Amino acid sequence: MSKAKVLIVEDERIIVRDLQNSLNELGYDVVGWAQDSVDALSKVKELKPDIVLMDIFIDGLIDGIETAKIIKTSYEVPVVFLTAFSDNATISRAKKVLPYAYLLKPFSSSELCAAIELSIYKFEQEREINYMNQQLTGMIELHIQNKNLAVEDALFILSGKASLFNTTPDALYVISPEGEILEQNHVANDLTGSLNTTIEENFYRKITPVELSFADLIAILKGKGSWSGRIALMKNPEKKFDLSLRRLCPGGACSLFLAFIHENVRSADSQNQQLEDVNQRMNILVKNLSNVVVYESGAGRDYASPNVESMLGFTLAEFKNHEFFWTLIHPDDFERINESSYRWYYQDTTDTWVESYRMKKADGSYIWVRDQMFQVKNNFGVKYKIGLLININDLVEKEQILLENRQLLQKTVNDKDQLIQEIHHRVRNNLQIITSLLNLQSTYVEDVVTQRIIQDSQNRVRALSLIHEDLYQSDDMTLLNLSDYLKRLGKQLYRSMRVDITRYKLDFDAEQLMAPVDIATPAGLIVNELLSNAFKHAFVSKETGYVLLKVRLSGENIVIAVTDNGVGLPGDFSIDKVDSLGLMLVGSLIEQVNGKITYSGIGGASFEVSIPLHQTTKTQHGSRTGDN
Repeated sequence: MSKAKVLIVEDERIIVRDLQNSLNELGYDVVGWAQDSVDALSKVKELKPDIVLMDIFIDGLIDGIETAKIIKTSYEVPVVFLTAFSDNATISRAKKVLPYAYLLKPFSSSELCAAIELSIYKFEQEREINYMNQQLTGMIELHIQNKNLAVEDALFILSGKASLFNTTPDALYVISPEGEILEQNHVANDLTGSLNTTIEENFYRKITPVELSFADLIAILKGKGSWSGRIALMKNPEKKFDLSLRRLCPGGACSLFLAFIHENVRSADSQNQQLEDVNQRMNILVKNLSNVVVYESGAGRDYASPNVESMLGFTLAEFKNHEFFWTLIHPDDFERINESSYRWYYQDTTDTWVESYRMKKADGSYIWVRDQMFQVKNNFGVKYKIGLLININDLVEKEQILLENRQLLQKTVNDKDQLIQEIHHRVRNNLQIITSLLNLQSTYVEDVVTQRIIQDSQNRVRALSLIHEDLYQSDDMTLLNLSDYLKRLGKQLYRSMRVDITRYKLDFDAEQLMAPVDIATPAGLIVNELLSNAFKHAFVSKETGYVLLKVRLSGENIVIAVTDNGVGLPGDFSIDKVDSLGLMLVGSLIEQVNGKITYSGIGGASFEVSIPLHQTTKTQHGSRTGDN
């Protein structure tokens, strides 16, 4: 199998140098490096890499996310993001490109190798799936060609049956242009009889239009694609119903029609009585609303409530004149309102039209109003408008003040977020540079002990990086989820030290608890040293074993225990007398947080650290006795 070809897009040259060395050692072929978007696109086209490692914030006119989008669509090359940014906005933008991996700096060689291998594998699998989908699509298209029923028609039948058919209180039918009933719901079964699937049933043989002939009805349906009107049923001619017919897909993609039949039992007297009640209620409503004008226009009728005079200063006669009404709209708002209302009115919609604009009063001043209109259409197809005109001038002025204050506050917050984001990015990038420098230094060191010391230093840097990452993602930058942080730290250390997972296990028993940052930071470094010590020394003469990290709250103390079933501790072991830098750091950090440590070397090594959750005094930083 040939080496995978890798292109690196990164503007920090120290990180590039470290990546090149690490990738070459892992068996990859680094075919090139680019530091800006233009160079990256050029080299992808020229070098044809198998995968691209892309920093998100790079030089050039576009960033790494936009560059990755072009690479994916134009060259079909998988991209892995390498970044110091983990904010939700950046991650959301990156997700839209569908990257194959997203690595946060600083990362280890093992994490990088796993990301590359999984990305290449996923890319190959997707390519194979796409090929299979193309083959399947061809088979489906061939199958469709041998069917008499159009696909669109079948889909509409299925979708209608799954939704409206079983929920609407009206009788509902799906019919062909000739009237053949293809589907009907249970209400239709009760109204016109159950559908007999063994014989052809025609919808038009079950109804009689009241206002026009069948020929006219068919002509209207062919032209407009819809019709509404009164009908009688063949089996009960005396009773009248309302029928609505419309084409299922208005664009004409299919030819089926949807028919609704619903009963209208109100008599003319009852309708007049109801209309009178409505008018009385409307008059009471209008009389008691001081700043609202109710008006109706269309079908030769206009109405405006008397309070228009107190709101604008014009008479009812003046206000009801449409041409005069449009002269009252502020010139800067006129075109917007005219276009918006025209577009809304000539759409067949039930949506309410809502716009705010300035309107001139009789004294020449302007006030802000909110105009709300909805459309009404009677059974004869006549459409008219009913609306409310509300004086919102005081509200607009208050909103303007609030908006200005909100904008000022938002600018302050944005500036703060931007500053935090820049600091976060720079800190993580610098931590990656430190890790890369240590990596590069290790290539010039042949002594195993020195190489181990460099690796320990890298692990400490990563422990601090995880603290920074969790804080940046937290809503409260003073508290940290200690359990989740220590579990992530343990898994990261387990991978970076390349522990043989088939022989040695790392287990967790961690309660969920939050801790202040000034406790979480030293606690993370303590766990880093104790776990590193266990991975390096516990199993030197054992074929298998385990390490257990426990975190719990005991009263007012955080208790952290690291236990293994390895070779144990020397009989004369004392943490105050060790010459190991790691355990010396453990002692100093425990003293810093006013903690205590106990340990045992029987049946393996066990260290238990107790830290007061509430620190009442600050221990002075400095050298512990005997740690010179």
